Amino acid sequence: MSRQIPLLGLVIVMVIFFTAFALSTAVESPLLKFGIPLVAIIFILSAFKGLSYEKKIVADIIEAGHVDEYVAHHGVGNQKTFKAFIEQLKSEGYTINQGIERRLWEEIKKKTGYQGHQTSV
Repeated sequence: MSRQIPLLGLVIVMVIFFTAFALSTAVESPLLKFGIPLVAIIFILSAFKGLSYEKKIVADIIEAGHVDEYVAHHGVGNQKTFKAFIEQLKSEGYTINQGIERRLWEEIKKKTGYQGHQTSV
């Protein structure tokens, strides 16, 4: 499976940078000229931090063997079994959002060799 480039994310980052640059050149205050790009950079870095946190959670779930256990019991499964799997992970204390669900679903498809058209649960 080839790695996808998040084009929408890159476009959003570019819009934030260009907006911050335009705003910082339009103001007279040196504090605002420095502060506006700083806020934009902090915002973008926090988004990347969130993505890395999602990857870490998925890696922890895979390392703990939960995905292998799911595949052994259900194969690819269906929406009902996948949602039950997600609820089980939540009850075990994992923080699960839509991005993590998507990554787990992709991992399950990869482990089972599923080549169907369904891209999400």
